[in-house]
Amino acid sequence: MRIAQLRLRNFRNLDSCQLFPDPGINVIVGRNAQGKTNLLESIVLLSTTRSHRAVRDQDMIREHEPFCRAECHLDSSPPTVLTAVIHERGKTLMIQQHPVSRSTEFIGRLNAVLFAPSDLEVFEAPPKVRRRWMDVEIGKVSSRYMQLLSVYMKLLRERNSLLKREKTDPAMLEVLESQMIDHQVQIIGFRRHFIAEMNENLSRVYSGLSEEQAQISVRYRTLSEETDPQRLREQIKQKIIENRERDRILKTTGFGVHRDDLSFFLNDHDVVSYASQGQRRMVVLAWKLSLIDFIRKNQNEVPVLLLDDVLSELDRQKRINLFSFIPEEVQTWITATDIHEILDFLTRRPRLIEVSHGRIRPWKEDLSSVWNKR
Repeated sequence: MRIAQLRLRNFRNLDSCQLFPDPGINVIVGRNAQGKTNLLESIVLLSTTRSHRAVRDQDMIREHEPFCRAECHLDSSPPTVLTAVIHERGKTLMIQQHPVSRSTEFIGRLNAVLFAPSDLEVFEAPPKVRRRWMDVEIGKVSSRYMQLLSVYMKLLRERNSLLKREKTDPAMLEVLESQMIDHQVQIIGFRRHFIAEMNENLSRVYSGLSEEQAQISVRYRTLSEETDPQRLREQIKQKIIENRERDRILKTTGFGVHRDDLSFFLNDHDVVSYASQGQRRMVVLAWKLSLIDFIRKNQNEVPVLLLDDVLSELDRQKRINLFSFIPEEVQTWITATDIHEILDFLTRRPRLIEVSHGRIRPWKEDLSSVWNKR
């Protein structure tokens, strides 16, 4: 999967631009606060229908403008055009210029994996942040999972609304709970499969990046350790009954897959209390690079890789190791403040893009002589 063309209008500080990226490596160069991350954010929006950093969709609209638009043409079979328009009334998603009614139809048409500096906060963030890490990646390869999760969250809202009433309808409560149980069993199955596949590669990638032999694992924490679907269904039902009175008092559902979490371990020690900042960075990078194998295995194609400010805290050897782990067929977008700090580590000649004051243009300096001396 590759982006053949990217068009933006009124996106953050980016006025209007059209890019024809290289199918291999693209380096976006510019000083801080010029719009480099905004460019990557537009690709994330087209992949997941959401920003990785905006609280509101409307935050992506250029100041004093009524809307923003992001559009990409995918080098796929058949060629696909994805468009996202953010406006005051909400968001319009289009495939081949035709609006789609559900985001589940759109998510994953462009599969992008992003590393951002804020990802290092995941270990100490609230559980919902780690659940989103999991849900977004599973959803990009499985529309069925997104449908299950969407319906479950709708049922959850209905149950919570029912709990807030002065008098709760027991029959309606049981109907909602029965449907929620069925969806939770399936959601847990998807999540367990995802974590199992991620754990197959994490240690190998981490050790290769850091040159430190270590065992990396992620543990999925859910409402039961039971693996048999029927017994799991019965356990969930029993726990719902046990928690029902407490939920009535608190007027919210305190038990379910919406409370699930992930824990990261380095040599069987919790990363939060054991790992250094440098080790945490390597764990996050190992996770991101392992996603490439997960997506390739489940979609039979590779994602677009987005690396935002990835080099700033890596020494020379770790930079070399990082680029050696990126498969040649993966279209990669990298942001940098200085092109010379990255050229020595690239395995392929890149396309250079300059971002300055919200304007995007090809890199003006001829670096052929620098590249040929490598």
